[in-house]
Amino acid sequence: MADNITVENMQHMLCNEKLSMAERFRGIFALHNLGGKEAIDSLLTCLDNPSALLKHEAVFCIGQIQDPYAIPYLINVLENTSQEPIVRHEAATLPGAVDCFRFSDFSRHETPTMRESYTHTPYFCSIAVWYYSMCSVHTCFKETDSRPVQCRGGFQKRAISRKNHLACARIAETCELALARINWLNSNKHIQVENSYKSVDPAPASVDDNVESLKATLLNESLPLFDRYRAMFALRNKAGQKSVFALAE
Repeated sequence: MADNITVENMQHMLCNEKLSMAERFRGIFALHNLGGKEAIDSLLTCLDNPSALLKHEAVFCIGQIQDPYAIPYLINVLENTSQEPIVRHEAATLPGAVDCFRFSDFSRHETPTMRESYTHTPYFCSIAVWYYSMCSVHTCFKETDSRPVQCRGGFQKRAISRKNHLACARIAETCELALARINWLNSNKHIQVENSYKSVDPAPASVDDNVESLKATLLNESLPLFDRYRAMFALRNKAGQKSVFALAE
């Protein structure tokens, strides 16, 4: 069976509409395990699929591969308003996952695509700030309000409906997390907590080891989202009944 796990075979599995979603997911995660440019290219083919679930999982796995090659492609997904918000949200996590400011880590890559990913870094930041600036201008609108909302303070001005604005606000939170993770990774004070799940999380687990303290941070809506996420992943890592109950609140 292991001999059959190739990029070509897994892409056939991924694109086979006759297979169950569970079987196609196996193809996605096999490509994640293989890693590399060809696997990423195969996962990107999912973006034309009508299933938001399949696209979301493919983009998630691309982010987990942590290859800067994918940055320009997923920034295109982030900007594509025809994609579902859940897919665009997942695309927004990638620059934070690869720590795209640490150019020295990628100096061995000499291809034009690699160099292009560097130039997209400040562009991602401008998109992230624009989305984040949208969060403060929709709070007074009713659910049925369809008036256009004009962006103030962003890198460019666009008029959007409230429905689209709410999607922007959700994506903005993801951009906020990605930028905060980049800043954290490039600070001299960050401490990486071991993650037994081997996942690349949107925020590193907090070094706090107290369940009650972590729960208080998680539930405190006045704190930055990044700090609350750090508490959430620390509770996940601790596991145990108390941690589960704290997360459930």
